[in-house]
Amino acid sequence: MKNFNKNNQSIVINSNSKHSHTPMIKQYLLLKEQYPNMLLFYQMGDFYELFFNDAKQISNLLNITLTKRGYINNNVPMAGIPCNNINVYVSKLVKLGKSVVICDQIGNKLLRKGLLERKVVKVITPGTITDEDFLSEHTDNLVASLYEQDNIFGYATLDLASGRFYVSEYYNPELLLSRIQCTNPQELLYPDNFSYMYLISDRKGLNKRSSIDFSACSSKKILKLHFGSEKYKLFEINQDGAALSASGCLLKYVKSMHYNYLHHIRCIKKLNNEDYIYMNVATIKQLDLVENISGNVSNTLYFVLNHTVTRMGSRMLKRWLCMPIRNQLILQNRQKSILELQSHYLELQKLLIRISDLERITSRLSLRTALPRDWLLLRISLRILPKINDLLLKLKSNNLKSLSLLINTYPDLIDLLEKAIAEFPSNSIREGNVIADQYNLQLDQLRTIKSSAHDVLINIEVEEKIKYGINTLKINFNSLIGYYIQISNKYLHLIPKEYIKKQTLKHFTRYTFPSLQQFQETFLTAEFRSVELETILYEELFDLIFPYLEKLQMTSKALSELDVLTNLSERSITLNYVCPILTDKKEIRLKKSRHPVIELLPDVSFVANDINLTQLKTIMVITGPNMGGKSTYMRQIALIVIMSSIGSFVPAKYARIGIIDKIFTRIGSADNVFKKQSTFMLEMVELTSILNFSTENSLVLIDEIGRGTATNDGLSLAWSCLEHLAKNINSMTLFATHYFELTYLSNILSMIKNLFFSVLEQDGKIIFLHTIKPGVSKKSYSLSVAELAGLPNSIISSAKKKLKELDIRLLKNNKSIDIINFISSVEPDKISPREALNYIYLLKNML
Repeated sequence: MKNFNKNNQSIVINSNSKHSHTPMIKQYLLLKEQYPNMLLFYQMGDFYELFFNDAKQISNLLNITLTKRGYINNNVPMAGIPCNNINVYVSKLVKLGKSVVICDQIGNKLLRKGLLERKVVKVITPGTITDEDFLSEHTDNLVASLYEQDNIFGYATLDLASGRFYVSEYYNPELLLSRIQCTNPQELLYPDNFSYMYLISDRKGLNKRSSIDFSACSSKKILKLHFGSEKYKLFEINQDGAALSASGCLLKYVKSMHYNYLHHIRCIKKLNNEDYIYMNVATIKQLDLVENISGNVSNTLYFVLNHTVTRMGSRMLKRWLCMPIRNQLILQNRQKSILELQSHYLELQKLLIRISDLERITSRLSLRTALPRDWLLLRISLRILPKINDLLLKLKSNNLKSLSLLINTYPDLIDLLEKAIAEFPSNSIREGNVIADQYNLQLDQLRTIKSSAHDVLINIEVEEKIKYGINTLKINFNSLIGYYIQISNKYLHLIPKEYIKKQTLKHFTRYTFPSLQQFQETFLTAEFRSVELETILYEELFDLIFPYLEKLQMTSKALSELDVLTNLSERSITLNYVCPILTDKKEIRLKKSRHPVIELLPDVSFVANDINLTQLKTIMVITGPNMGGKSTYMRQIALIVIMSSIGSFVPAKYARIGIIDKIFTRIGSADNVFKKQSTFMLEMVELTSILNFSTENSLVLIDEIGRGTATNDGLSLAWSCLEHLAKNINSMTLFATHYFELTYLSNILSMIKNLFFSVLEQDGKIIFLHTIKPGVSKKSYSLSVAELAGLPNSIISSAKKKLKELDIRLLKNNKSIDIINFISSVEPDKISPREALNYIYLLKNML
């Protein structure tokens, strides 16, 4: 028989079991039934033990010694870790995508006989962790859920460590995939009948759930129960749609993980795709926004911009970069704040750096999982808020004034924390010494008994030495037998009758006696009652702080934004950024623009360049040598647009940026061997996405389309794609190519303009000027680049000779054929005078 009480997370066990094991293993098995797919850490004294398959798993995963223990002819596999080092092991397991259950023993073994009660105190899964020790400081930790209904995908994400609960719907698998990649959940719930496994099959942390968990009826019920019927109506979620099912299953799952106190989850925010600039998976990767190709942040835009001084600010900046917004009013308000903060950022950062991670501390307070250090850090942080508010009140920006209204001061809460929490509390409430002296009279009395224990024990020891003449007599303690006197066997003849033998060793015997037994009972009872009372008082603090939690959440959000804006203000001055002009036109005009990452690399002398994409000239065909700067130029334009779309100033002398709804990139070569996609195939897949989803307000960056196949095939594809972009989409496009033939299109299509990166040739060598100019480059300088790379001179010489031979052969064999084919394809009666002039220009180039 077992009774699992979810409200207080305790498990009452009746050891009657059919299993032929000891009572302890029976207890373990009954607990394990509740969590069949998780690793159960079962406390036994100073160790957490794992048994059966759990022991084998952790032995393989963490290289822990696997032992075994015999119980009634049954050998049970067993592996253990020290209690005081559990976080190290759990952290490793969570990173491997494993879920863990922590089961502690309750009570004191010296005061209780028989089997100790065990209690599940914590369930840790990759997506629902809130402990500071397991979380990345600068990255949100999300659990997500997805559901498909009538070809519509619902996708919900929850950051339990902050309470942010988002839901969105997508009408295309690729749009969903992009959102999953962007949010990168550590745990992803999906129904057992999900038909689109190819979208998620390569992800860690997959968690298959019964399709019943996604039913609209149960989802609606659990959401209404949590938020209240009236508030639930405000969330604008389709009452029978995929978003409802995804969000309902997600909340149900989190509650099942013992998180019943979810007061910090106050709403579900429905994300409207029209509010954000869409970027697909390839774009996010190729632009190195928040992560580079190696999987870390160095040499990314986030790395350059992130000089925030709070952890919650750094996470907010990362969210802004991954989801740039289109609301120009919000962006302009941010710009005004950044501009005004340029005179105050230093003062503010000196104050903000003293603010702890209030966002996650507040969440742990709401979840009732806060550690003593959380209360201490909260107290320190709250003392700083009045100074921040005083500074903000001097500023004029409406946005900053709004933030100051949310950054409340909490005199009553500070007073409570100063009275209740010790100045230097211990790490855990189980260790005691967390509640301050003079906060509770009964606790003070119990502590007096504890503090006098040492003197009492010394007196008992001295009395016994004098009474029986045993000078080596000494009182000690261990957790197995409690307090004892250890006496050398040569003094056994002096042992009085009232001494009670407790343990026999080779050279010593351990005893107790009535006075020592009475001391032990008094002291251990006082110690146990003291910790027990502290625990009760500690739990009461969660009730006392509850009325402040909502305001603390708003304060932490306001402080995060203030930190980001202050940071962007500092960056704008330090890095010489300019405030971009935001317009409602179709345009990107930049003067002396720079790549925000590359310009900061050591030993790099960066050359600034202009760009003028307008309603009349929307497509730039860019030619020039390898290493000339084409890819860098295109990336910097996209990064500047993203920076302007989070409110940041940008690296340029002048910037004027209009409406952008999507950003697409096809830059760089790669393959995907796991999905059996070659470099060329991957290129075509990404190109398909661009052509299918880009609009006239999109920014499209395409680099070297068609190079992975035969020259004529590649040229044909590149020509057709460029023509399609110009005629059918007319998006703002940067199209870099080595196919010089594509530059002819500028004479046929008025929206196309040719640009090229210039080089300087000197004594047979080339110097890359990295300067973009109007016009066309007729040479790729590939052999010169190969020479710079260190290719042997013999190969370079041979290649130059072969190139001349090929040029002559092509000229002889193909020129006449090309001219004949070209002339025969022209129908004079069907072309205008302007088109005739364009054809003459093309013919001239062929000759």
